[in-house]
Amino acid sequence: MSGIKIIQKNRLFCIVVILFFSKNSYSINCDKAITFSEKSICGDDVLMLLDKTMNLYYKSMLGSNIGLGAHEKLKSTQRQWLLERNRCVNKECVFDLYKSRLGNICDYPVITGVHPVCDDYDAVIKSLK
Repeated sequence: MSGIKIIQKNRLFCIVVILFFSKNSYSINCDKAITFSEKSICGDDVLMLLDKTMNLYYKSMLGSNIGLGAHEKLKSTQRQWLLERNRCVNKECVFDLYKSRLGNICDYPVITGVHPVCDDYDAVIKSLK
């Protein structure tokens, strides 16, 4: 196995460990889950990991210097995404929306500082194996 692949696997492993043990990385309070998508996320370990990952990426991007316009756009697109996610009536819809959002949430260029490390949906799912 090449050195780069080992580093990538170790990075993904570290992200997964951090997500599983971080207490405030859920975006959903499962005790108050109302919508189908919220209940599905709370009842599915993979969806829960995707939700934690997305929440971490979102908070990382909000904390980055991406400029005021991009900052507002990030919040606006997140609100729209949540509305769309909450309209899902099956798990496939929820998975598809996470796949799409994880693929673009970190696309904003950072003006100064370090860009948060974000993996796409496939990399997050692969980290579970």
